Amino acid sequence: MVGNGLTDLLIDVTPTYIPTLYKLSLIPKPLYDTYVKNDCKFYFNDVIPGSNSTICIDTFNEIMDLQ
Repeated sequence: MVGNGLTDLLIDVTPTYIPTLYKLSLIPKPLYDTYVKNDCKFYFNDVIPGSNSTICIDTFNEIMDLQ
């Protein structure tokens, strides 16, 4: 049984979420490519500062709207 599976904020949550969605074919390739090309990064509850560029925020929000 796992009570709290979070062990590393750099690996366990948001940084792996977008690639996982893409690999499961839940987001389109152009959207994923924009996210990767702009080196976008977001972290759980902003514990670590993430990307704050307009393109990253817009891309992340568009991906979240698909979910």
